[in-house]
Amino acid sequence: MRIKILLLGAILISCNTKISAERKIKQTVTEFLSAVEKDDGSKYKSLIYKSEEYPGVISMEKHFLQKN
Repeated sequence: MRIKILLLGAILISCNTKISAERKIKQTVTEFLSAVEKDDGSKYKSLIYKSEEYPGVISMEKHFLQKN
């Protein structure tokens, strides 16, 4: 009985974790596109992993997204 409860708990936790991760991804993409539309450079850069290492590339990507 305890094993069934533990398995059920593990399944529920993994499902909630997956849903939470998907929700966070959707939120980040929405914030990213909103920052591009508003031309908010600091917000845009903060949403990209290690953006400070590639400032030229990030600037070119932002310009491309705004243009298209």
